[in-house]
Amino acid sequence: MNNQLRNMMAEIESWEAAAEFGIPEATWAQYQVRKRSDDLYIACLSNIFDVLRLPKSEEQKNELAALAKTLVIYSRSAAARYLSGVERRLNQLYCAALFYLADFPATAMLLASNLEAIEEILVEESFLHGFLSRRINEENKLGTMLSDILKSDSIKDFGELTTTLREEMIFGLRNDPRKFIAAKLSLSCIERFAEFNVWGA
Repeated sequence: MNNQLRNMMAEIESWEAAAEFGIPEATWAQYQVRKRSDDLYIACLSNIFDVLRLPKSEEQKNELAALAKTLVIYSRSAAARYLSGVERRLNQLYCAALFYLADFPATAMLLASNLEAIEEILVEESFLHGFLSRRINEENKLGTMLSDILKSDSIKDFGELTTTLREEMIFGLRNDPRKFIAAKLSLSCIERFAEFNVWGA
């Protein structure tokens, strides 16, 4: 994460605090990030995938947590009403996934559980939402696969599920950015879940 992005993230968090504490709008001129909030959002989204490519480490978790804290401002803050151009419910789902990957599963569950219905939700988004809120939707093909894995008496094998998510990622990368994001976040969450799985070990 470069210094310019870090500075913009710090500035929007400061502006969010100003909005939360009711500091008069007349004093907000110093927050240049207000004019570049779209740029910051796109930069954060892009940086998520750079961070996910890093080796798993405390540094990676810290970077993911920092990105989640910035992005959640666009959905769940007093400043959110001044920000436009972001689908707040989808963004909240992305934030929940980032908090989960950063080792804050309770925060992830809270955000996912308090998510309003997403219109025309994709299969991967529905799966991610069910997984993070711990309400697996077995009418969803991915949810069915996960449910079957969890109900199995044998050693848990997530291979088929992760392969399917990778295939959806490739399709999304070529045809549908929204599908790509949801599939990539779902895959990362399931890989983390599988890593810490102890059933049948």
